[in-house]
Amino acid sequence: MKTYLVQHYFQGERPRRVGLFSSGKRARESVERLAKERGFREAKGILKTLDTPRASGFTITPFVVDEFLFRSVTPKSQLKKGVKLFLIEHRHTFSEGTFREVVLGVTSCEREAKHLIIKMKNRPEYRGAQELLERETVGDGFLITPIVLDHVDWTEGFHPPYSE
Repeated sequence: MKTYLVQHYFQGERPRRVGLFSSGKRARESVERLAKERGFREAKGILKTLDTPRASGFTITPFVVDEFLFRSVTPKSQLKKGVKLFLIEHRHTFSEGTFREVVLGVTSCEREAKHLIIKMKNRPEYRGAQELLERETVGDGFLITPIVLDHVDWTEGFHPPYSE
């Protein structure tokens, strides 16, 4: 099943994950609703690319659930609204203390996410990364983040001093 990850970017701040949705339509509807809210008004809609480092807006990125596992993907009929899925992310910390988190995929089971991380950490681009990081931990490594399908996780937006 294809899912859609919505993230909000604001002028070089760390992007915030808005939610994971079961259809592109639901993802776009959540963006339209949030764009009217106070902390999101300066967003320029859905960004096609992040070609400028200070871009403000939303991104919608498709992910197929369990695509990395090289087996049949989870059928749409098994994923209902409100089901818990797991984002696999990789965090790289730069020498100046900033970091970048990249979502690598979505799984339907935490055990499968951990299994995938064990396989991935041996790849050259992830050598030296810790197997699992806590969200507050500094360093290079993998994160598993539970997320509820079709639920908006971040509704605050960027508030003052960022926007009026």
